[in-house]
Amino acid sequence: MVLDRVDGHLVFDSRAARFSEVLTASVLHRSRALLVVGVHPDGSNKMLLPDNESGRVAWSRNNLKAGGTAQMAGLMAVPARGLGGMNAGGRTHEIDAEAFLYLDYGTLAKIETRTGRVLWQTDHRGAPD
Repeated sequence: MVLDRVDGHLVFDSRAARFSEVLTASVLHRSRALLVVGVHPDGSNKMLLPDNESGRVAWSRNNLKAGGTAQMAGLMAVPARGLGGMNAGGRTHEIDAEAFLYLDYGTLAKIETRTGRVLWQTDHRGAPD
């Protein structure tokens, strides 16, 4: 659960999003949103972006690597060079209000904040897709 720090109202509830487990949650300050990645009961990993004030979900999508599980996150951790220590397992770096970088399972992607569209991504070896 994510609560508003000023008045305490509920902003995000992982149960309402049908997550059996939350893998990562990041505040995107410039776009005033949360990036939440979690596991659905069917075992798939989902990524969604609720507004950090109202909780309204702007978009939802499958995570970058279909079929990945929470248990794989620790096994697949691969260091990324030049990103200030970002490691695999769902790390987020907000570039500006328009886009953020997301690193998971050795794949780095630039994602458009407003739509969830992947602008570009690399494979696990760092080569562009």
